[in-house]
Amino acid sequence: MVERIRIIVGGLVQGVVFRASARSKAVELGITGWVMNRDDGRVEIIAEGEKTEIEEFKRWSQIGPPSAVVEEVEITNLTGEREYSDFTIKF
Repeated sequence: MVERIRIIVGGLVQGVVFRASARSKAVELGITGWVMNRDDGRVEIIAEGEKTEIEEFKRWSQIGPPSAVVEEVEITNLTGEREYSDFTIKF
């Protein structure tokens, strides 16, 4: 069963390679979806994958890459079928 989640990460998360690192981690875990910078300074992620991999990705998102300072993480479970075939960075 595929799990789908939205993650919104706040703190020092823009300009610190967060999106590229999230993509690398997602590809490593076989997760599909996307990541983008939001106008409010946070990063938004849609992630789809198997439960075990999604749980690991959730843990990673609470830390991020070494240059990030994650201060808040909002995770929302989404419904529906898998929508994406890869993991992309939205600009």
